[in-house]
Amino acid sequence: MKSERCLHPLTYILLCVMYSSVVIASSRLGFILCVMFLAWLIDFRAGFKALWERISGLRRIVALLAIVFIIQALAQRGGEVILDIGILRVHSQGLYAAAVQCLRLIVIYWCATSLSRLDFTMYKIAFSKLHLPEEISFMVSYMAHLIPDLRSRFNQQNQELKLRGIQLKCCPWKHKLEIFRILAFGILSEVLHDSTRQAISLELRGFRSQGKRSNLNQQSLRGYDALIIAGLPVLLIVIRYVLLP
Repeated sequence: MKSERCLHPLTYILLCVMYSSVVIASSRLGFILCVMFLAWLIDFRAGFKALWERISGLRRIVALLAIVFIIQALAQRGGEVILDIGILRVHSQGLYAAAVQCLRLIVIYWCATSLSRLDFTMYKIAFSKLHLPEEISFMVSYMAHLIPDLRSRFNQQNQELKLRGIQLKCCPWKHKLEIFRILAFGILSEVLHDSTRQAISLELRGFRSQGKRSNLNQQSLRGYDALIIAGLPVLLIVIRYVLLP
């Protein structure tokens, strides 16, 4: 990923953590929109194609966003009545809260997607600057890749079913549940096998051995990394308390 070669991995991780944290802490729609724009631009050095992929990637969570929006809009009461259909009433505060929740999910999804694109080496480089043990890099990297890896495995097995003439969409619900159960156990066993293999390979690296350690892959923090780490919180504070009081 091009952005990782421009930004230090630690800066990249801090940006993702900062963006996802501030949108959870804030309930101001304008402020969350500004943070969402910054989260969208986190890979701007990779070109317009990367920015477009972030937007097009939202189709994976469109159903989730729609469900959250509808539930939040109907559950939140207060303000002016926007829509009144019998027992269903939508208030202005409900629409506001629904928009806030959906934008939060978008920012968190973008940040999680960005973190999942960092490999173990990048996490190791980042956490070595904080003098954290190597197993911390392993665990964080493993968890960041877990859901994308599960989705990839499921898609692969779903494709294999299609090649055998089995269409999940055409199967009865009873058969779907049985197929999903078989696929889930198969994927889980593969994940456990891979995690064991990766843990053994990490053990063979001697990550808890005594003595001075050396790293093959090293990257120094540059001036713009320090500028971003120090300046971005100030920018967010200015946006929140000065531009959007």
